Amino acid sequence: MRTRLLLILVMILTAAQGALAIPPWDAGAIMKAAEEANWAKTESILRKLKAQKLPSQQQSQVDYNLGLSLYNQEKYQDALPLFQSAAKVQDNRALKAKALYNQGNSYFKLEKLEEAKKAYQQALLSDPDDDDARHNIEVILEKQKQQQQQDKNKDQQQNKDQNQNKDQDQDQDKNQDKDQNKGKDQKKNQQEKQNQKDDQQKSQPKEQEKEQKNGQPEMTEAEKKKAREAAERQRLLEYFRQQEKDGRPPVRVRAQAPPVEGKTW
Repeated sequence: MRTRLLLILVMILTAAQGALAIPPWDAGAIMKAAEEANWAKTESILRKLKAQKLPSQQQSQVDYNLGLSLYNQEKYQDALPLFQSAAKVQDNRALKAKALYNQGNSYFKLEKLEEAKKAYQQALLSDPDDDDARHNIEVILEKQKQQQQQDKNKDQQQNKDQNQNKDQDQDQDKNQDKDQNKGKDQKKNQQEKQNQKDDQQKSQPKEQEKEQKNGQPEMTEAEKKKAREAAERQRLLEYFRQQEKDGRPPVRVRAQAPPVEGKTW
């Protein structure tokens, strides 16, 4: 990137018809401040000149030099309108080309490459022999090419990241479904085990009862008869007790002797 900052002081020393545009001492102060790179001082003097009512040609020259003072202070945004104003000069092709060139420099510093390229192209139209402007256009074209490649790589990386994220989301969904199915299977197995346990608990009393029943020896006929007689005695005893409770004498049942054949009483 080539910069070319020329302070045009000779042009503003004389006005039309030989009238002085600025006093010699101000012109000397500008020259000295420029040699010392004291751009704040040149800015101050040129702002005073700009406040005066000057012919359009001299006003363009003041704008151009004031723009240079601001540019050298890295005030590129403030310098731009001054270069644009100076580029409107009539009948001064050299000043117009320089103003357009430094307008391109300002845009380049502000990273506005397309605007800078157009300004350099306009400078070439005013001065076709301006190799610096031609060189700067080539620099911008190369830089734009690099930016396009970077943007392309960035888009490709973003697409790659999006695809990776998409694959990760799909894998995550699959794992979640797998975990959910696994959880359902575990729950089903637990339920089946619980059902088996409940069935075992329900069948256990019956089996125990069966075991107990099977474990008891079966009663003989004599034992069965004895058990029936005991039950009958118990029934009669309860009957007698109930009679006494009701205030009635118990009816005693006499046992009858079996008849004996061939014998009388």
